[in-house]
Amino acid sequence: MTKAIECINLVKKFGDYCAVDHMNLSFEKGQISALLGPNGVGKTTTISMILGMIKPTSGEVRVLGMPSGTKELRQRVGALLQDVKAADGLTVKEVLQLFRS
Repeated sequence: MTKAIECINLVKKFGDYCAVDHMNLSFEKGQISALLGPNGVGKTTTISMILGMIKPTSGEVRVLGMPSGTKELRQRVGALLQDVKAADGLTVKEVLQLFRS
């Protein structure tokens, strides 16, 4: 069965700083899961790699059986990241269309 999300030996370095160090994780389809931990342990970096917003230094990320960042996957998966605010006065439909785009 295809996992919802799978990270295999995931590494992300910013210069000499290693934000994610050989992470292995998987999330099953149909289950509610969370990444928890203190500030600075790589949660946002990991989510950004899962969404294809940044590329891993090494390792592999698969979402719904596809490599992260592909056009096909971007058309199927959406995310609302922290510190994002839509303009005041928009309807719910307009907000959804804005973030979907």
